Amino acid sequence: MNKKIKLCVVMFSIMLPGLIGANEKMINLKKASEQAAKLNVPIMLVFMDDDCEDCESIKDEVLKPMQISGDYQDKIVVITINIQNDKIIDFTGAVNKIETLTNRYDLELTPSVSFVDAVGKTLIPPISGLSNLEYYGSLVDEGIEKANIKLQNNKN
Repeated sequence: MNKKIKLCVVMFSIMLPGLIGANEKMINLKKASEQAAKLNVPIMLVFMDDDCEDCESIKDEVLKPMQISGDYQDKIVVITINIQNDKIIDFTGAVNKIETLTNRYDLELTPSVSFVDAVGKTLIPPISGLSNLEYYGSLVDEGIEKANIKLQNNKN
């Protein structure tokens, strides 16, 4: 299996988490962490909310095209996190409340995008909110580039 296919499978499995209980979904950041470390790339945490129209716009106009294009397979691991989830498996493998994660990254509004390394350390300032959908993809691309540079500089 080539690298492109592996990452697409990982992105799908992480972005579409498995069901834990009847209505409770669990996001596994530990698996994302392992994949990011293996590929030596940052993780892009995309915080969304069910009641957020801007979140849906970003999902449809930015995230889905990113995933389909294949242009990001060796640049980033993308995780979408619905802040209405009850719990999350964190970077250490521990189960925590979603508030622990949103507090860690000073989440104040959705959509928000944080760029972190494989242990969850912030690499660059987050993208908070949506002011202009036409330029949002460029902001994300710039964030991915800067996060990769920061990650590589931290390793040296």
